[in-house]
Amino acid sequence: GDSRKPLVVVVRGTCNENVSITRDDVTLRGAPGTEPTINGPDARTDTIVISKDTVSIEDLTVTGGFNGIRLQGPFQAAVRRVVVRNTANNGILLRAGDMELLDTTVENAGASGLVLGRAASIRVVNSHFRYSHFMGIYAQNNSTLTINGGTVSDNEGDGISVDYGSDGTISNVEIFNNFTGIMVSTGHATADGGNNVHHNRQHGVVAQAGAVLGLNGSKVMQNAQIGVLGYLGATVVMNSNEIAGNGESGVFCLNDCTLQVTSDRITGNAHHGIGVQ
Repeated sequence: GDSRKPLVVVVRGTCNENVSITRDDVTLRGAPGTEPTINGPDARTDTIVISKDTVSIEDLTVTGGFNGIRLQGPFQAAVRRVVVRNTANNGILLRAGDMELLDTTVENAGASGLVLGRAASIRVVNSHFRYSHFMGIYAQNNSTLTINGGTVSDNEGDGISVDYGSDGTISNVEIFNNFTGIMVSTGHATADGGNNVHHNRQHGVVAQAGAVLGLNGSKVMQNAQIGVLGYLGATVVMNSNEIAGNGESGVFCLNDCTLQVTSDRITGNAHHGIGVQ
């Protein structure tokens, strides 16, 4: 196409190929009723690589390949109503750049469902991350994660991890049956209203290694061990949460942790309601 004009590529049926987008203003759009799929046949090569600006991927299934979708460089992309599944490595990988992720499902990734690095940023709305062999969502290296709505579930590692100077804002998300629901380490996160962190295999919410965590208006219930854990210099500020039915303590703070609890309801946990050590 004329590189001075937007280009729309309509996908019908299954395309068995690895796709590289190397010009601006491209939309890959699935045709309704045709089961539009891009299947990466080579597990050593990413299925879709975005290395230019203003790219949209819409109404598609993306399968196979090493990473399902990789945004490489300081570019902007949007992924809407897409299913990413059965990748050898990560479902979606951002190395720098900015992405909007809307009404999308990422499942059965060989590593993590969504990974951010190199100061990448993403806004996730009403999307689902499940059955990954590592983490559901992993933000690292000064990246920014904003997630509102959807689920993070059934991942072998942590549901959401905010690490190495990254910042996370988590709202209205159901997080269950992961190792730990939310893990914040050497970063900052605000779990701000409407979150339900339950039935995770270890802890509900953890802040460690100097992390700062704000937990507001959320439920942390029936996790196997501690509901909310802070340690190794973390700061945990809680307000108006329900912490109940966890397998060990409701809230536990140790090893130079700073804890503030205001208007929280902490009931029915197997050990301490609040422990500070």
